[in-house]
Amino acid sequence: MLDLSDSHTHLEDYGPELPAIVQRARDAGVGRIITAGSSLQSSRAAIRIAESYPDVYAGVGIHPHEVSEAITDETFQELARLATSSDRVVVVSEPGLDYFKSKAPRELQQRVFRQHLRLARDLELPVIFHSRDAYWDCLRILKEEQVYQVGAVMHYFVADQRIAEECVDMGVYISFSKTLLSLPHLHQVARTIPLEYIVVETDSFPQPWKKKNPLEPAQVRRVAEKIAELRGITLEEVAAKTTANLKYLVGPRLL
Repeated sequence: MLDLSDSHTHLEDYGPELPAIVQRARDAGVGRIITAGSSLQSSRAAIRIAESYPDVYAGVGIHPHEVSEAITDETFQELARLATSSDRVVVVSEPGLDYFKSKAPRELQQRVFRQHLRLARDLELPVIFHSRDAYWDCLRILKEEQVYQVGAVMHYFVADQRIAEECVDMGVYISFSKTLLSLPHLHQVARTIPLEYIVVETDSFPQPWKKKNPLEPAQVRRVAEKIAELRGITLEEVAAKTTANLKYLVGPRLL
């Protein structure tokens, strides 16, 4: 029996489809799903969903696309309150840096990212973070903020071998998504980095334009199948190890 885990999703916008989506994930062997916050509102929604489904867990955080000067100390106080309001909150997610699409100045993004990392240390929660065209700055800030005290995952990994090796050297996990199926440069990364530093995800959110092949947590199985193919091992081995990695990172709150 497969024991897969989807380390990063956004389930709050699925509406009435959500029960069927969670059930299809169970049927595909996905026993744990983490749904991440991108704002205070979506962080609250993530907690509500996690409290409604025994196999869904929550992350709280502000996505770099949502970063603005309006993110104050009071915002972080509310994030801390939300994180401690439920034992279903298992990570700080999804902070980070985005130099490609976010309209926020880089200096502001970096300051908010640091605040998230300090919050994570205070709460003793690992961080699942966003990085787009900002890999070296993310890794530098993670090191400076001593994120090794709580652990971290670079979600939706699409960087190169050098970044992957730097992550592993720092003890940062790499999360592969369905981009592994379409980006050939990721194949060498998935073959060669230690399996002990790999987790898998779908980054699920509603995509109405994909009616025939909608993105949802059940598809994390395809990511795991590709890793198994690339490494010459079984799907069961990949599922067991990537789930064990996520459990080790998060701790006993993740059943």
